Amino acid sequence: MGAVIDHVKAHRDSGKSDLDNLVTACCKCNALKSAQKREEFEKKRRRHRVKGKYGEPEHWDGLSALFVVLIKNHRDIASASELDWLKYLKPITTAVDVP
Repeated sequence: MGAVIDHVKAHRDSGKSDLDNLVTACCKCNALKSAQKREEFEKKRRRHRVKGKYGEPEHWDGLSALFVVLIKNHRDIASASELDWLKYLKPITTAVDVP
């Protein structure tokens, strides 16, 4: 399962790349959702609860904290878009104590 950054309000609908408009999403779900509004997508596709071996995840961040750590440690091989995402994710992951 790959995690991606998704816009709550799509670019098509003048959604911006501000922290308030960004969430992490499963890559497959994000591709299926495309630019639909969340309500439209959820009407067509029911969500399933995540059942993990140790119960439901309580602090899932879509691997954002791991992304920040990896980019900080390997900045020299990061793409321009990855460095751009780092600007948005760094303030979020600072709250969860990323080294």
